[in-house]
Amino acid sequence: MLFVAGIDKRYIIICITLVVVLVPLLYLFVLPEHAKARIDVYLNPYSDPRGDGYNIIQSEIAIGAGQLLGLGFLKGTQTHLGYLYPKTTDFIYSVIGEEFGFIVSSIIVIIYVMLITKCVNVAKTASDNLGSYIVIGLSRNIVIPCTRKYRNDNRFATNYRSPIAIY
Repeated sequence: MLFVAGIDKRYIIICITLVVVLVPLLYLFVLPEHAKARIDVYLNPYSDPRGDGYNIIQSEIAIGAGQLLGLGFLKGTQTHLGYLYPKTTDFIYSVIGEEFGFIVSSIIVIIYVMLITKCVNVAKTASDNLGSYIVIGLSRNIVIPCTRKYRNDNRFATNYRSPIAIY
């Protein structure tokens, strides 16, 4: 929103540079061991397959089981045998992928892309700055949870507390 509001790009570059420099230092010298372990599982769920990485691995198995057309409504084995624990929140995309398959999962992603594109278009054509800021903030609230969730299903990140939702 600050970028859209016209903040000087120099400040954004300085902030990004600070984050890139400080994050590794914080990881190495400030974070306690349990926080480092969560980050490690975040990056590689197979480092703890029976502990913290279990839900992520089961999510991958569920999506893979769905294949192209899915197993059918309420016929997902991972979902209904209890392998996906919070199936109505964090793992809803995995449930959809297992029961309805790749095609329906892709349609959901396409709908979200269309929604975000429309939000950006509305923000560009808004008659006043406030309307533009509101729409950009709304699209940010759509993008962040969605990209987190879809990354998680592809093993790039963790599934912890990242439901597909508009906050």
